[in-house]
Amino acid sequence: MENASYSAVRLEKAKYSNARAGGVMTAVFIVGITICLILGINGPSVYEIKDSQIVTDTLDVIWSGTVSNLETWNQRLFLQMRAQNPDLNLTALTYTQNQTINIWGRDKDFSNECENGCGECNDPTSLKLCDVLVRNMTYLSTIQCKEGEVWCGWTTVLEQPFVDYFIYDMQVYMNHPANFEGDEFTLQFEIVYINKAFTKWEMHWFYAFCLFTLLVMFAPGFGFFTAMIKVPHHLWSRQQVWVATLLVSLLAFNNMFFVFQVHSSNAKFFFDLYVVQLSTFLSILFLFWLEIFADMADGEMQGADPA
Repeated sequence: MENASYSAVRLEKAKYSNARAGGVMTAVFIVGITICLILGINGPSVYEIKDSQIVTDTLDVIWSGTVSNLETWNQRLFLQMRAQNPDLNLTALTYTQNQTINIWGRDKDFSNECENGCGECNDPTSLKLCDVLVRNMTYLSTIQCKEGEVWCGWTTVLEQPFVDYFIYDMQVYMNHPANFEGDEFTLQFEIVYINKAFTKWEMHWFYAFCLFTLLVMFAPGFGFFTAMIKVPHHLWSRQQVWVATLLVSLLAFNNMFFVFQVHSSNAKFFFDLYVVQLSTFLSILFLFWLEIFADMADGEMQGADPA
C-alpha cells in the first residue's frame, strides 16, 4: 500500500500524465531518434589514414614513417600493417612475424636537417627535440592469409592512446626467421588517427546530452529536482530516490569532462574517470531494474514501502 506521507510526484499523478501527452512524448522520442540517426550517418568520418607501401622480396625489411600536423583533437593514433600473400598460388598461410618498434614524438619540423625524421637523424641539435616514446620494443604477431585472397589480414603494430605531439616518427624492423624469398610482393602500412572534425562533432553531442539532462533535472515547471526540492527528503519514496540517483549518474555518463579528456595535460586521468563514471551509471541502472523486477514479483507495482 502507498504510504500516505510520500510526496505525490509520480507519473500517474503528473500534470501531463494522460494518453494525449503520452502520444506526444512518444512521437517526440521517435522524431528525436530519427534526427540523431540522420545526423550520425551524415557526420564526419571517424578516422584519417596515412598509408605507405614497401615492395620487397623478403620479410626482412625496415619501414619508417612520419605523421605530422597532429593536435590533441586527434585523440589517439595507431599503426597497422598487412602483407601481400607471399605465396603466388594464394594458398592459405599462417606465419609469425617478429617486429622491433621505435617511436619518437616532437613538436618541431626539422625536415631540412633530417629528412627522414628522428629515426635516421644524425644532427645533434635536432635529436634533442626528439622524445623517445618507445625504444626497441619487440612485438610478435601472427599473420594469417586466407586462401585465394591477395592480401593477408591486418595486424596492429603499435598504438599511442593519447596524442601529445605535433609530429610522430615511427620505425618498424620486421625480422622473420624463415624468409619468403622470390618474386616481389607488397607490405602496406597505415597510420590511423581520429579525425579532428569527428572529435569536435563528438564533443558537441556529449555536451548537448549534458544540457538535455540538466533541463530534465532543473527546468522550471517540469524539472525533477525543481519539483522535489520542495519536498523534505525523508518524504521521498524509494523510486524518487532511485530517479534522483540515476539523473546525477546520467550526467556523468554523458562524459561532462570530455573537454579535459581532449585538451588536458592529464588526459589519461580524465579518460579513466569516464570509465569509472560509465561503469557506475550502468551498475546503478541494473540495480534499479533488479529492484523494479523484485517489486513486480512481489506485486508491489508502485515500488513503495507499506504504510
